[in-house]
Amino acid sequence: MNKAYQGLFKGYQLMKRLLIISLFLISLLILSGCGNNQATGQTIKDTATSTQQKCKNIEVPYEEQEEYLKTEYYTESVPYTDRECEAKPLVYKKEMELCQNRISGIFGVGDQKAKTSCKITNLDIESGIFSVRIGFNVVGGNQTLETTQNRFIYPQSSEIFNYEVDAKINSCYCFEQAPTKQVCRDVTKYKEVPRERQFTAYRPITKYKVERQCE
Repeated sequence: MNKAYQGLFKGYQLMKRLLIISLFLISLLILSGCGNNQATGQTIKDTATSTQQKCKNIEVPYEEQEEYLKTEYYTESVPYTDRECEAKPLVYKKEMELCQNRISGIFGVGDQKAKTSCKITNLDIESGIFSVRIGFNVVGGNQTLETTQNRFIYPQSSEIFNYEVDAKINSCYCFEQAPTKQVCRDVTKYKEVPRERQFTAYRPITKYKVERQCE
């Protein structure tokens, strides 16, 4: 009976040892698993922290073509009619009618002075005052004897200018100055007139758009 009891006691001791060993091994496995899980969780947390990005919205400029009405200023040559007038002498004709030297008679009887005459004919359609300087070049030097006469002459009419002196002469002369009239005519001229016109043009403008940028 003691042998049977001893056998049971030995079996019980063996099972107790096996149970203790099993519990020890299970504890080691549990501790090992927890350690691995803790290390893995730390690694994931570190990876998430390291890969987290900082993002923000910023305004980015860009360019567009804007349509608008542009005004252009310029000048244009425009014709117009102007009236131009100028002074022109009347149309006339001059004729030397007479140039006679002094004639000496006998003992003063029949003496005649030196005479000259100049005829002016107004050929124009307007009348005017003609001025005539008439005279002689006298014998014996550079002396001249003359007079100035003014006569109003109508269109298509004539006047004779006479002059005489008691002197010996070499020659006669007659210098005339005709009146003037206003002759007008229409002429085409050009003047620069300011103009303006509008047309569609384009100009660059800067606009902004919101973009999300991450670092």
